[in-house]
Amino acid sequence: MFYALLKNIARLIIPLRFKVNVTGKVNINLDEPLIIASNHASAYDPLILACIIDQELHFLAKKELFRNRILTWFLTNMKAIPVDRHSGNTIVPVRKCLKVLGENGVLGIFPEGTRCKEGETIEPKKGVAFFSYKTTTPVLPIYISYYKQGIRPIVDVQIGSLIQPELQQHLNYTAYTNFVMNKITTLKNRSLYTRGLTEDQHERNEKNSVGKSITKT
Repeated sequence: MFYALLKNIARLIIPLRFKVNVTGKVNINLDEPLIIASNHASAYDPLILACIIDQELHFLAKKELFRNRILTWFLTNMKAIPVDRHSGNTIVPVRKCLKVLGENGVLGIFPEGTRCKEGETIEPKKGVAFFSYKTTTPVLPIYISYYKQGIRPIVDVQIGSLIQPELQQHLNYTAYTNFVMNKITTLKNRSLYTRGLTEDQHERNEKNSVGKSITKT
């Protein structure tokens, strides 16, 4: 109930803040459980993805975000699953994620584990590969970028084709994770090509865009 209400509010607010362009929405299949694997450019990412996905989207989120009652209430009702990255105790969040996928739900994971500045390289976590293999759930790669153009900043969301785990059984967790990250990089290149930018131009644009002020951890 609260998720639907918060999502409808977000769908009203986000267009006032950004112009969101989505490519590849046809690739979203909600007839079966789904894992969304996306780069993490901004604190707005989960809200924007929640507005795009018609079904409830359960996202893994660092425990530090649940620092007060208001944020805890908001994140809990937005179906965020807290993860303590420092204790190493992952039993509870893993069980919650498996439950989501076992009930044909949608699980969102940022493989890099934190917000990542443009051009920054962070070794991805293997959670996407683990949950995909464990539950035979397809992975939907997504790339999100923010840039200024006109009055409202633009959010470009590139959605790739589904990755079927049964076709990747020859890969170990690390190789499967890298395969997913390569698909996200391909979507990034598609975004740059569509906008007619080189990699260097894109990085300069990102440094001067709204992304600079909303990607700080």
